[in-house]
Amino acid sequence: EMGSRHLGRGSGKRHSLCWMGVKNVTDRTSCDMWARHVGWYVATIDDVEHTFSLLSDALRAYDAAIVRSNGGSSTNASSLNLPEDWSRLFEHQKSNSKTAIKEGIKEGITKAQKWHTAELDHLKHHLQRKHDDAKDLAVTEATAKERRHVREMQHKLKKELKAQHDKEHKKLKKQSQEEMEQLKLEFQDEKERLQEEQKEAAEQAREIIDNCLAAEKAAHEARTISKRQRNRGRKPFLEVGEEVCAAWWPDTKRRDTASWYAGRVKSYREVESNNEGGEDEYGPVRLYKIKYDEDGDELDGIPEHFVFPKADYLLSTENHASSHKWKGVQNVVDVKSNDQYAKLV
Repeated sequence: EMGSRHLGRGSGKRHSLCWMGVKNVTDRTSCDMWARHVGWYVATIDDVEHTFSLLSDALRAYDAAIVRSNGGSSTNASSLNLPEDWSRLFEHQKSNSKTAIKEGIKEGITKAQKWHTAELDHLKHHLQRKHDDAKDLAVTEATAKERRHVREMQHKLKKELKAQHDKEHKKLKKQSQEEMEQLKLEFQDEKERLQEEQKEAAEQAREIIDNCLAAEKAAHEARTISKRQRNRGRKPFLEVGEEVCAAWWPDTKRRDTASWYAGRVKSYREVESNNEGGEDEYGPVRLYKIKYDEDGDELDGIPEHFVFPKADYLLSTENHASSHKWKGVQNVVDVKSNDQYAKLV
């Protein structure tokens, strides 16, 4: 019915239709293909919008409201979307007019042509579907036949390969057993010789390792002391009350992306370093408790590499600072350090 209504106006294309009091509504953001591309219909009746899933229902509801409001006899056919549904209402206007008779004949011919076109389209669609079904069936049967042939060839080839494999396997097994016996004798002799050499080498290695460990320990201690002295002052230690910009996570497990807000250091605590050698060469690791300026919320246990002095944070983020090249100044990180501030900031 909707198809015939579409053919009843304009050039037959849906986008050219313009119904009185009825509009087509779609939801371009929906995943439902019908709602997204076809949609539904809204009829405005007495300044109130009524929703219909079918165009024909919306048109008839609007026409019925127009006839009811005009009292029937004073209704003009041009004010209706489907005047043919109200033919009895307009019979008295056409009964004595030759023009009306001609228009009635013309309207009948037009309806017949539309019905004939719709039937042809339906028949074409039906025949095309039968043709497609027959073609799909032929392709399916040919594919199944080819698959059977391939399976038969695979089975035959597999059988031949298995027979050849068994023959070669027996031959190789016998040869392998003979070679294995010879290797066992050679291996036993070599094993006894290597055991003696390994015993002597182990004693020498223990002596060398002990000497190396002692030297490495002394060198490590010297490097650690030197590096701590060199790296002293490279990481800021913020004090209580100091203005900062710190990260804030909306979830307690801190899995979401952090946002940054201004605040002040309320307190801090120092924790043990993850460095195997004890305290890291950049000093103790701090966890800060921050009170945020915007809403007064507090967040505890924020790692030091998520807390920046406010002045440094503004210099690093304003005016495209990420692409700015400072004169005579460069940012240096220690990617090998266990200290996250030195490694990332």
